[in-house]
Amino acid sequence: MKIPLRLAGGFLAIILIGSALSETFLTPRVTVVTGQATLLIDDAPEAVKRAVAAANRIVGKPYKYSGGHGDFEDDGYDCSGCTSYVLHAAGVLEFAMPSNDFMEYGEPGPGQWITVFVRPGHVFLVIGEARFDTTDHDNIGPGWREAVRVTEGLKGFTARHPKDL
Repeated sequence: MKIPLRLAGGFLAIILIGSALSETFLTPRVTVVTGQATLLIDDAPEAVKRAVAAANRIVGKPYKYSGGHGDFEDDGYDCSGCTSYVLHAAGVLEFAMPSNDFMEYGEPGPGQWITVFVRPGHVFLVIGEARFDTTDHDNIGPGWREAVRVTEGLKGFTARHPKDL
């Protein structure tokens, strides 16, 4: 089902409503324009608002192996460092974790707002429908990527989520 939603400034967005698993898409609630994410739904939980704001703060930082592990504030981040940074800012993670530790993080399956996708050696977040990720090739650090299908292109990844999110 498609529902039009009028945003501030008169912009119109189409929100697709459907089950994350049956429709294979996470419910669109975040849009990305010029590298920064914006929530499309004002009544998002505060933790989600903090997560999006935190992710936006580190967009464009370089990829740095082990970045974000010694201190959440760093001059670069790897995949688990930026995931830890965002989840810590949301108030759902106490300390930075290496990627493989996210295999046991939170609760199994996709979340309503935030999903952690993890496989041995790599982890990334999907907040709303927007993917927040890094890559160690081409020195591409934290950034928002294209929307992600839950069932396609994620072979070998396990979905986890923070409790109640």
